[in-house]
Amino acid sequence: MKNPICYLEKMKNPICYLEKMKNPICYLGKMKNPIRYLKKMKNPICYLENMKNPICYLEKMKNPICYLGKMKNSICYLGKMKNPICYLKKMKNPICYLENMKNPICYLEKMKNPICYLGKMKNSICYLGKMKNPICYLKKMKNPISYLKKMKNPICYLEKMKNPICYLEKMKNPICYLEKMKNPIRYLEKMKNPICYLGKMKNSICYLGKMKNPICYLKKMKNPICYLEKMKNPICYLEKMKNPICYLEQMKNPICYLEKMKNPICYLGKMKNPIYYLEKMKNPICYLEKMNPIWNTAIMNNPSRDLAKMNDLLCYLENMMNPMWKLEKMNTSMWDLTKMNNSMWDLKHPAVSSDIGLSPLKSSVLTTAFIAPRPKAT
Repeated sequence: MKNPICYLEKMKNPICYLEKMKNPICYLGKMKNPIRYLKKMKNPICYLENMKNPICYLEKMKNPICYLGKMKNSICYLGKMKNPICYLKKMKNPICYLENMKNPICYLEKMKNPICYLGKMKNSICYLGKMKNPICYLKKMKNPISYLKKMKNPICYLEKMKNPICYLEKMKNPICYLEKMKNPIRYLEKMKNPICYLGKMKNSICYLGKMKNPICYLKKMKNPICYLEKMKNPICYLEKMKNPICYLEQMKNPICYLEKMKNPICYLGKMKNPIYYLEKMKNPICYLEKMNPIWNTAIMNNPSRDLAKMNDLLCYLENMMNPMWKLEKMNTSMWDLTKMNNSMWDLKHPAVSSDIGLSPLKSSVLTTAFIAPRPKAT
């Protein structure tokens, strides 16, 4: 017949005749409303798959998802549809289709709630890393830290975040990530307990030195002296401290640090046992001569008592420029001047003899270590 389609459409049951024809798909495609006939067929999917443009027919159907799910190459058809995301959402197992698609990330990003689908995917971390703005999706996730840990370069994502510290503190090994960051000090200073992290870091001293207020952190540490001694310029930090003497006395070699300080005499006078440190210094005489204020109670609590404890005081006095002048300034008893090599010369000195009220001839009588307090000059 010239126009069999015209006769088919006028029949009561054209589908019955169509199915028995050699090439029913050819006739179906030329009909006015092929979708109406497709729905009524026994195996519509078989006919749809063999048609020239099955997607066009699928999209016009009321329930295309029902047919898509049964098709052999449903993923291929989904990808070619105008709005595949709309159909994906209505599917029973959209994740299965997403994972088998050529570019699932493209479809994921167009979805309203991609995180919901991402979390259920097998290789979600791989897809997250390929997305345009993975940080935006990470923030909205229930457990972003678990995804961050599994990513290839978590530090890169952490540094781009607004509040990376919040995520860092929740991680099992935050120190490992901190040390690999570009500017770990910036993040350390913003943390709740930076000292806890500093103590566990490999190069903690280096980070301490670069901090804005290292002294503040040093004070709160368990063993600040250990860190101070390893620092490049410990004296600089010591001098800025409120109570440097407390730290100095606990150091292995306090004398070494004292000698390098700007005003070691000031610190010496405030120490518990200044004489002990004075005697170990390279040039104690140099410090003794500068200690004019220390002879009175301005700095030392009890200078006369402390100086009397010196093991080799006479030796130091003999090397001084004017030992008797120093002696006379002290509020203490006279000791055995005969033990000094140059005691006779000192006693003959007019300023000295007149001040202490002794004649040069009586110098040999001074044999005891300490004599009663010297008489006032008359």
